[in-house]
Amino acid sequence: MNDQIKSSLWDIINEYEIKSKSYKVSHFLWIKDYNDLEFDKWRKKVKVLLFTGLKTHPLTSEMLQKFVSCMSIEGYDRFVAELKGIYEELDLALDTTLLANRVNILLDDRKSVSGKKSVFISHSDLDKEYVKAFVELLECIGVVGNEKIFCSSLAEYGIPTGESIYAFLKEKINEDIHFIAILSDNYYKSVACMNEMGAAWVTSKKQTALLMPEFNFEKIDGAIDASKMWFKLTDEPRINTFKKSLLEEFGLNEIDENKWSRDKKNFFAKINEISSRGNNIVL
Repeated sequence: MNDQIKSSLWDIINEYEIKSKSYKVSHFLWIKDYNDLEFDKWRKKVKVLLFTGLKTHPLTSEMLQKFVSCMSIEGYDRFVAELKGIYEELDLALDTTLLANRVNILLDDRKSVSGKKSVFISHSDLDKEYVKAFVELLECIGVVGNEKIFCSSLAEYGIPTGESIYAFLKEKINEDIHFIAILSDNYYKSVACMNEMGAAWVTSKKQTALLMPEFNFEKIDGAIDASKMWFKLTDEPRINTFKKSLLEEFGLNEIDENKWSRDKKNFFAKINEISSRGNNIVL
Protein backbone atom coordinates (compact mmCIF):
# COMPACT_ATOMS: atom_id res chain seq x y z
CA MET A 1 0.00 0.00 0.00
CA ASN A 2 1.37 3.39 -0.91
CA ASP A 3 0.05 5.54 1.94
CA GLN A 4 1.18 8.78 0.28
CA ILE A 5 -0.88 8.11 -2.85
CA LYS A 6 -3.90 7.12 -0.79
CA SER A 7 -3.51 10.30 1.28
CA SER A 8 -3.31 12.43 -1.89
CA LEU A 9 -6.45 10.79 -3.26
CA TRP A 10 -8.33 11.46 -0.04
CA ASP A 11 -7.19 15.10 -0.02
CA ILE A 12 -8.54 15.54 -3.58
CA ILE A 13 -11.89 14.00 -2.63
CA ASN A 14 -12.13 15.99 0.58
CA GLU A 15 -11.21 19.29 -1.10
CA TYR A 16 -13.90 18.79 -3.74
CA GLU A 17 -16.59 17.99 -1.16
CA ILE A 18 -15.76 20.97 1.06
CA LYS A 19 -15.45 23.54 -1.72
CA SER A 20 -18.25 22.28 -3.93
CA LYS A 21 -20.71 22.54 -1.03
CA SER A 22 -19.93 26.21 -0.51
CA TYR A 23 -19.97 26.98 -4.23
CA LYS A 24 -23.21 25.10 -4.83
CA VAL A 25 -24.86 27.68 -2.62
CA SER A 26 -23.34 30.35 -4.87
CA HIS A 27 -24.76 29.00 -8.14
CA PHE A 28 -21.94 26.51 -8.83
CA LEU A 29 -19.42 29.28 -9.57
CA TRP A 30 -16.49 27.04 -8.64
CA ILE A 31 -17.52 24.59 -11.35
CA LYS A 32 -18.78 27.04 -13.98
CA ASP A 33 -15.88 29.48 -13.83
CA TYR A 34 -13.08 27.59 -15.61
CA ASN A 35 -10.74 30.51 -14.97
CA ASP A 36 -11.14 30.13 -11.24
CA LEU A 37 -7.64 29.62 -9.84
CA GLU A 38 -8.66 27.25 -7.05
CA PHE A 39 -10.64 25.01 -9.36
CA ASP A 40 -7.83 24.96 -11.90
CA LYS A 41 -5.37 23.89 -9.19
CA TRP A 42 -7.72 21.11 -8.08
CA ARG A 43 -8.02 19.79 -11.65
CA LYS A 44 -4.21 19.76 -11.98
CA LYS A 45 -3.94 17.74 -8.77
CA VAL A 46 -6.36 15.18 -10.20
CA LYS A 47 -4.40 14.92 -13.47
CA VAL A 48 -1.09 14.48 -11.65
CA LEU A 49 -2.54 11.71 -9.47
CA LEU A 50 -4.08 9.84 -12.40
CA PHE A 51 -0.98 10.15 -14.59
CA THR A 52 1.52 9.24 -11.86
CA GLY A 53 0.29 7.75 -8.59
CA LEU A 54 -2.57 5.73 -10.09
CA LYS A 55 -1.02 5.00 -13.48
CA THR A 56 -0.96 1.23 -12.81
CA HIS A 57 -4.60 1.06 -11.75
CA PRO A 58 -6.69 -0.79 -14.40
CA LEU A 59 -9.41 1.88 -14.39
CA THR A 60 -7.11 4.91 -14.84
CA SER A 61 -7.62 5.22 -18.60
CA GLU A 62 -11.39 5.17 -18.21
CA MET A 63 -11.25 7.64 -15.31
CA LEU A 64 -9.13 10.05 -17.37
CA GLN A 65 -11.70 9.99 -20.17
CA LYS A 66 -14.51 10.69 -17.71
CA PHE A 67 -12.55 13.48 -16.06
CA VAL A 68 -11.80 15.25 -19.35
CA SER A 69 -15.47 15.02 -20.38
CA CYS A 70 -16.82 16.52 -17.12
CA MET A 71 -18.73 19.69 -18.02
CA SER A 72 -21.19 20.10 -15.12
CA ILE A 73 -21.50 19.85 -11.36
CA GLU A 74 -23.35 16.55 -11.82
CA GLY A 75 -20.50 15.19 -13.93
CA TYR A 76 -17.89 16.09 -11.32
CA ASP A 77 -20.08 14.64 -8.56
CA ARG A 78 -20.19 11.30 -10.41
CA PHE A 79 -16.44 11.40 -11.07
CA VAL A 80 -15.60 12.05 -7.41
CA ALA A 81 -18.01 9.26 -6.38
CA GLU A 82 -15.94 6.87 -8.51
CA LEU A 83 -12.73 8.21 -6.96
CA LYS A 84 -14.22 7.24 -3.58
CA GLY A 85 -14.76 3.72 -4.89
CA ILE A 86 -11.11 3.52 -5.96
CA TYR A 87 -10.04 4.90 -2.57
CA GLU A 88 -12.00 2.18 -0.75
CA GLU A 89 -10.49 -0.57 -2.90
CA LEU A 90 -7.01 0.94 -3.12
CA ASP A 91 -5.33 -1.71 -1.02
CA LEU A 92 -6.63 -4.36 -3.44
CA ALA A 93 -5.54 -2.90 -6.77
CA LEU A 94 -3.09 -0.01 -6.38
CA ASP A 95 0.34 -1.61 -6.42
CA THR A 96 -0.32 -4.37 -8.93
CA THR A 97 3.19 -5.76 -8.96
CA LEU A 98 3.46 -6.09 -5.19
CA LEU A 99 -0.05 -7.44 -4.87
CA ALA A 100 0.38 -9.96 -7.67
CA ASN A 101 3.54 -11.31 -6.05
CA ARG A 102 1.84 -11.60 -2.68
CA VAL A 103 -1.20 -13.34 -4.12
CA ASN A 104 0.89 -15.76 -6.18
CA ILE A 105 2.61 -16.86 -2.99
CA LEU A 106 -0.75 -17.35 -1.31
CA LEU A 107 -2.09 -19.33 -4.26
CA ASP A 108 1.00 -21.55 -4.34
CA ASP A 109 0.48 -22.30 -0.65
CA ARG A 110 -3.09 -23.37 -1.37
CA LYS A 111 -2.33 -25.74 -4.22
CA SER A 112 -2.05 -28.71 -1.87
CA VAL A 113 -5.16 -27.77 0.09
CA SER A 114 -8.37 -29.32 -1.26
CA GLY A 115 -11.72 -27.57 -1.32
CA LYS A 116 -10.35 -24.00 -1.33
CA LYS A 117 -11.10 -23.08 -4.95
CA SER A 118 -14.32 -21.18 -5.50
CA VAL A 119 -16.26 -19.18 -8.07
CA PHE A 120 -16.62 -15.42 -7.54
CA ILE A 121 -19.52 -14.07 -9.62
CA SER A 122 -19.10 -10.36 -10.29
CA HIS A 123 -22.34 -8.78 -11.50
CA SER A 124 -24.75 -5.90 -11.18
CA ASP A 125 -27.61 -6.41 -8.73
CA LEU A 126 -29.91 -5.12 -11.47
CA ASP A 127 -29.14 -8.29 -13.48
CA LYS A 128 -29.81 -10.72 -10.64
CA GLU A 129 -32.47 -12.73 -12.49
CA TYR A 130 -29.92 -13.74 -15.15
CA VAL A 131 -27.35 -14.38 -12.45
CA LYS A 132 -29.73 -16.58 -10.43
CA ALA A 133 -30.33 -18.76 -13.50
CA PHE A 134 -26.56 -19.01 -14.07
CA VAL A 135 -25.92 -20.02 -10.44
CA GLU A 136 -28.56 -22.74 -10.78
CA LEU A 137 -26.66 -24.04 -13.82
CA LEU A 138 -23.43 -24.11 -11.78
CA GLU A 139 -25.25 -26.17 -9.15
CA CYS A 140 -26.34 -28.62 -11.86
CA ILE A 141 -22.70 -28.97 -12.94
CA GLY A 142 -21.70 -29.73 -9.35
CA VAL A 143 -20.27 -26.40 -8.23
CA VAL A 144 -22.54 -25.93 -5.22
CA GLY A 145 -22.41 -24.58 -1.67
CA ASN A 146 -21.25 -21.28 -0.19
CA GLU A 147 -17.67 -22.58 0.00
CA LYS A 148 -17.69 -23.00 -3.79
CA ILE A 149 -19.77 -20.02 -4.93
CA PHE A 150 -19.83 -16.37 -3.95
CA CYS A 151 -22.68 -14.32 -5.41
CA SER A 152 -23.62 -11.20 -3.47
CA SER A 153 -27.22 -10.90 -4.76
CA LEU A 154 -28.22 -14.39 -3.54
CA ALA A 155 -28.64 -14.69 0.22
CA GLU A 156 -27.36 -18.27 0.40
CA TYR A 157 -24.19 -17.35 -1.48
CA GLY A 158 -23.68 -13.77 -0.31
CA ILE A 159 -22.00 -11.98 2.57
CA PRO A 160 -22.74 -13.65 5.93
CA THR A 161 -24.86 -11.73 8.43
CA GLY A 162 -22.77 -9.54 10.69
CA GLU A 163 -19.71 -9.54 8.42
CA SER A 164 -18.06 -6.32 7.28
CA ILE A 165 -18.83 -6.02 3.55
CA TYR A 166 -15.46 -4.53 2.62
CA ALA A 167 -13.40 -6.89 4.80
CA PHE A 168 -15.28 -9.94 3.55
CA LEU A 169 -14.90 -8.99 -0.12
CA LYS A 170 -11.21 -8.25 0.40
CA GLU A 171 -10.66 -11.70 1.92
CA LYS A 172 -12.80 -13.48 -0.69
CA ILE A 173 -11.13 -11.93 -3.72
CA ASN A 174 -7.71 -12.88 -2.35
CA GLU A 175 -8.65 -16.57 -2.26
CA ASP A 176 -8.01 -19.05 -5.07
CA ILE A 177 -10.98 -17.94 -7.11
CA HIS A 178 -12.31 -18.38 -10.61
CA PHE A 179 -13.54 -14.84 -11.30
CA ILE A 180 -16.64 -14.79 -13.51
CA ALA A 181 -17.90 -11.41 -14.71
CA ILE A 182 -21.49 -11.23 -16.02
CA LEU A 183 -21.10 -8.29 -18.39
CA SER A 184 -23.91 -5.87 -19.20
CA ASP A 185 -24.54 -2.15 -19.50
CA ASN A 186 -25.49 -2.20 -15.82
CA TYR A 187 -22.16 -3.84 -14.96
CA TYR A 188 -20.11 -1.03 -16.49
CA LYS A 189 -22.20 1.60 -14.72
CA SER A 190 -21.51 0.04 -11.31
CA VAL A 191 -18.55 1.38 -9.32
CA ALA A 192 -18.55 -1.80 -7.21
CA CYS A 193 -18.31 -3.99 -10.33
CA MET A 194 -15.47 -1.91 -11.75
CA ASN A 195 -13.56 -2.22 -8.48
CA GLU A 196 -14.08 -6.00 -8.42
CA MET A 197 -12.86 -6.22 -12.01
CA GLY A 198 -9.76 -4.19 -11.20
CA ALA A 199 -8.93 -6.24 -8.10
CA ALA A 200 -9.48 -9.53 -9.92
CA TRP A 201 -7.14 -8.37 -12.67
CA VAL A 202 -4.21 -9.04 -10.34
CA THR A 203 -5.57 -11.53 -7.81
CA SER A 204 -7.55 -14.22 -9.61
CA LYS A 205 -5.90 -17.27 -11.10
CA LYS A 206 -8.57 -17.79 -13.75
CA GLN A 207 -11.07 -15.39 -15.32
CA THR A 208 -14.15 -15.79 -17.48
CA ALA A 209 -16.41 -13.12 -18.96
CA LEU A 210 -19.98 -14.03 -19.86
CA LEU A 211 -22.17 -11.59 -21.77
CA MET A 212 -25.86 -11.10 -21.22
CA PRO A 213 -27.99 -11.57 -24.37
CA GLU A 214 -28.43 -7.81 -24.94
CA PHE A 215 -24.75 -6.94 -24.42
CA ASN A 216 -22.46 -6.79 -27.46
CA PHE A 217 -18.81 -7.88 -27.63
CA GLU A 218 -17.57 -4.49 -28.84
CA LYS A 219 -18.67 -2.98 -25.51
CA ILE A 220 -16.16 -5.03 -23.50
CA ASP A 221 -13.84 -2.59 -21.75
CA GLY A 222 -11.74 -2.09 -18.63
CA ALA A 223 -9.48 -4.80 -17.21
CA ILE A 224 -11.34 -7.58 -19.05
CA ASP A 225 -9.26 -8.76 -22.01
CA ALA A 226 -11.54 -8.16 -25.01
CA SER A 227 -9.26 -10.23 -27.28
CA LYS A 228 -10.17 -13.50 -25.56
CA MET A 229 -12.97 -15.76 -26.73
CA TRP A 230 -15.66 -14.88 -24.21
CA PHE A 231 -19.25 -15.88 -24.89
CA LYS A 232 -22.90 -15.05 -24.31
CA LEU A 233 -25.17 -16.86 -21.87
CA THR A 234 -27.13 -18.13 -24.87
CA ASP A 235 -24.13 -19.77 -26.63
CA GLU A 236 -24.77 -23.52 -26.23
CA PRO A 237 -21.45 -24.85 -27.67
CA ARG A 238 -19.46 -22.50 -25.41
CA ILE A 239 -21.59 -23.43 -22.39
CA ASN A 240 -20.74 -27.09 -23.07
CA THR A 241 -17.03 -26.28 -23.19
CA PHE A 242 -17.35 -24.16 -20.05
CA LYS A 243 -18.99 -27.07 -18.23
CA LYS A 244 -16.14 -29.41 -19.16
CA SER A 245 -13.52 -26.92 -17.96
CA LEU A 246 -15.31 -26.52 -14.61
CA LEU A 247 -15.49 -30.30 -14.12
CA GLU A 248 -11.74 -30.52 -14.63
CA GLU A 249 -10.93 -27.41 -12.59
CA PHE A 250 -12.95 -28.48 -9.54
CA GLY A 251 -12.23 -32.21 -9.87
CA LEU A 252 -15.91 -33.08 -10.33
CA ASN A 253 -17.44 -36.26 -11.74
CA GLU A 254 -18.78 -36.24 -15.27
CA ILE A 255 -22.50 -35.49 -15.58
CA ASP A 256 -24.94 -37.88 -17.22
CA GLU A 257 -25.51 -36.51 -20.72
CA ASN A 258 -29.29 -36.88 -20.56
CA LYS A 259 -29.41 -34.96 -17.29
CA TRP A 260 -27.05 -32.30 -18.66
CA SER A 261 -29.22 -31.94 -21.75
CA ARG A 262 -32.29 -31.31 -19.56
CA ASP A 263 -30.43 -28.90 -17.27
CA LYS A 264 -29.13 -26.97 -20.27
CA LYS A 265 -32.54 -26.79 -21.87
CA ASN A 266 -34.05 -25.41 -18.65
CA PHE A 267 -31.25 -22.85 -18.35
CA PHE A 268 -31.65 -21.50 -21.88
CA ALA A 269 -35.44 -21.39 -21.44
CA LYS A 270 -34.99 -19.23 -18.32
CA ILE A 271 -32.50 -16.92 -20.02
CA ASN A 272 -34.73 -16.47 -23.07
CA GLU A 273 -37.79 -15.90 -20.88
CA ILE A 274 -36.03 -13.21 -18.83
CA SER A 275 -34.70 -11.59 -22.00
CA SER A 276 -38.14 -11.59 -23.66
CA ARG A 277 -39.64 -9.85 -20.63
CA GLY A 278 -36.92 -7.22 -20.70
CA ASN A 279 -36.67 -7.76 -16.96
CA ASN A 280 -33.12 -6.52 -16.61
CA ILE A 281 -33.23 -2.90 -15.50
CA VAL A 282 -30.84 -0.46 -17.15
CA LEU A 283 -30.19 2.80 -15.30
